[in-house]
Amino acid sequence: MIAAQIATNMGADMIIANSSDIRIVHRIMDGRKIGTLFKGQKNKDFDMIEYVKNLHH
Repeated sequence: MIAAQIATNMGADMIIANSSDIRIVHRIMDGRKIGTLFKGQKNKDFDMIEYVKNLHH
């Protein structure tokens, strides 16, 4: 979940899918509804360095 928070706050879309299927990326790119999509929404207030520093506190 941390990776999804970082990616979406930085403005990138992210998909979590089953890695045991070697062709999963191709199927997703073909438009199949596989996995979980996290839509990126750039957060101008997101500070990556501060976020990482606070992960272990």
